[in-house]
Amino acid sequence: MTLPAIMPGLLGGAVFAFVTSFDEFIVTYFLASRQTTIPIQIFGSLSYQIEPSIAAMSGYTMLVTAALSAVLVIKGHFGDKNGVSHGH
Repeated sequence: MTLPAIMPGLLGGAVFAFVTSFDEFIVTYFLASRQTTIPIQIFGSLSYQIEPSIAAMSGYTMLVTAALSAVLVIKGHFGDKNGVSHGH
């Protein structure tokens, strides 16, 4: 009963955390000891050579983020089952 009520907030928080993680490169760079995360891989590739795969990964990340954001907006706008207006 509680999970369906908080699901929009959980999904929105997950999308926000995913997008924000790319902005926190410096923290990721210092905290990731031997692990290679996507921001560290992008930084390493851009420092030494320019590859088309980095542009493809960046485009894919933007596409996934836009798609998830669109799903959340559509669910928030059309997902009301009671017919109550949210002021839109």
